[in-house]
Formats: sequence, structure tokens, C-alpha cells
Amino acid sequence: MAQQGAQGGRLRRPRGHRRGDAGDRRDPARRLTDRLAAPAGQDAHWRTGEGCPAILSFQITPIGTVRNDRTDVQHTDNWGAVRSTITIDERFGEACLQGLEGFSHVEVLFLFDQFPEHGDYREPRPNRGRSDLPPVGVFAGRGPRRPNRIGVTCCAIESVHGRELTVVGLDAVSGTPVIDLKPTMTEFLPVDVKQPEWVSRLMSEYFRP
Repeated sequence: MAQQGAQGGRLRRPRGHRRGDAGDRRDPARRLTDRLAAPAGQDAHWRTGEGCPAILSFQITPIGTVRNDRTDVQHTDNWGAVRSTITIDERFGEACLQGLEGFSHVEVLFLFDQFPEHGDYREPRPNRGRSDLPPVGVFAGRGPRRPNRIGVTCCAIESVHGRELTVVGLDAVSGTPVIDLKPTMTEFLPVDVKQPEWVSRLMSEYFRP
């Protein structure tokens, strides 16, 4: 039986896929579609591969677009002073950012739409192809060529006006689709963060002005 997502997208189960027991009426896939539901009229669906469990695929509609003076995706450093304006789609109304002005920072989730995915993620690679850095798995790095090509950056809020949010320090070129915004809250911030020594070398110029 198909399931109904929060936005009307229908989740289709492959033949032979069984629902969990009676106590598990919202299985993990349903919870995922509740949060990342397909837009109305567009279906989320299951796909299967030989020897693989059912995998949920879904579509996300951007909520807005980045505008700034950065256009070269190969210029990967010096984002610290970049000022970007995110214009939210009019379907969310003029009050969609109301209350965000009370926060100092916002987490911006965006799509690396100008980068292709790697064809094979199984082989560890050094970040940026640098020979002085160790090879790491795809989920031990933050590069743009990754599954689903989703980026996330915590940025300082400069101003909020209607559907326009201006931030500083967003590492996304002009025209980048934004898929979500979340206010940065102290309770969500980690403490006692640690990282390998090579990360500081990799990121030494990244957020410099």
C-alpha cells in the first residue's frame, strides 16, 4: 500500500516489501518522507538493486537562491567576508523569515548544483587531490563532489528584510539553490570539538577574508 507524504508525495513500496509490525506504523522511511517530502505532484519512490535492500529516492524543491559576487566554483578559498543575499521563494510569504533577526547565525543548507557527483565513492581520496593530505572516505570530508551534493554552512546574519536574508561567510557561488535554513541555537552546538591536524592545513585560507 502506498504511503502519503506530508506534501502529498506518494511513497511506493516495491513488491515484497513488508511493513513493520503493528507497533511501528511510522517506519524510518515514512519519517524521512515526513521531513523531506516530495513536492506536490511529484512522487517519492523506492528503487531496488540486485542484492540490495529497498532504497528511498526523493526530490527536494529549493526554497530560495543565493546572490553574491562569487561566480567561479574553482575559487575555493577566502569566503570569510563574502556577503550573500538569499531570496526566499514567494510561495512562503513575506513573513517566512520573521523571528530570524533575533539570532546571530543561521545554518544554510544548499546544493552544489555546479559539481557532478563522483562515479565511485568506495575509494578514499585526499581532499582537493592534495598529495600532502591523507586519503579519507567520502563522509570524512566536506567537499562538493559527494552523494546528493548537499552543503551546509553556519553563517553570520547581517540583516533580514521580508523574504531577503543577508549573511556573511556563506561558501556558495551566486545562483546556488538553497534547500533549507535553520537558526543556530546554542543547545545544538557541540562542545570539545576535536579534529585531525591536517584539517587546519586544509582550511587555513578557506574562511580568510
